[in-house]
Amino acid sequence: MLKSVEDYHASYMSIHWWPREELEENRETVERINRRMGYRIELREISWPAEVELGAPFVVETAWANAGVAPCYGGGFWALTLKDSKGGVVSAHVDEGLT
Repeated sequence: MLKSVEDYHASYMSIHWWPREELEENRETVERINRRMGYRIELREISWPAEVELGAPFVVETAWANAGVAPCYGGGFWALTLKDSKGGVVSAHVDEGLT
């Protein structure tokens, strides 16, 4: 089953059997499939300055990967939310340059 998911870049699967029985008999394979099916955007690395000056721009660098088997088409953006020590939102930013 896992090979089929990877070979065909699957985004979904349909089970034509009793789902509980199928899961009980193939739990390990189903768990492996769930970690590969579709596209899975993963943040692999992020870095930011230890300190920034109030009102001054700063750079956040990221590295992303698709850990799934399906192609991930463009159109999404990642967001960064800065909060204060009490959990209140100070600012929110969206990177529209993510490709």
